[in-house]
Amino acid sequence: MYLVHAQLRSHDATAPPDALAEMLSCCAEDARLEHVTVHDEDEGRVVIGLFVAAADLDHAELAARRTCHRALADHRELADFTLDRCAAALPPGIWDRMLDETGPGRNVPVQHPSNSDPFHPF
Repeated sequence: MYLVHAQLRSHDATAPPDALAEMLSCCAEDARLEHVTVHDEDEGRVVIGLFVAAADLDHAELAARRTCHRALADHRELADFTLDRCAAALPPGIWDRMLDETGPGRNVPVQHPSNSDPFHPF
């Protein structure tokens, strides 16, 4: 399952939460939309979290984009909104954690077991 964030914008409308929840009925056939969350960012901007079950991230993002476009076209309550962005959400600080050489996991430099040289070519 993938979390894809869709950012909708409108200059003169506020989206009713029930209309956004109706996006469940607009999901693309090649993926399953499991859950939808709605977050009001600021005036005229809404972020929708789409939890999509798909084969991979590319299919999840494509299904989320199709779902949003279909919802904007099919629901007149959303007619004043445009889709600004639709992409998978990354946890805050993910790149910093991946580059942290002190942490456990595969991102730690491999060391030769007999010495502390991290660049020894085994």
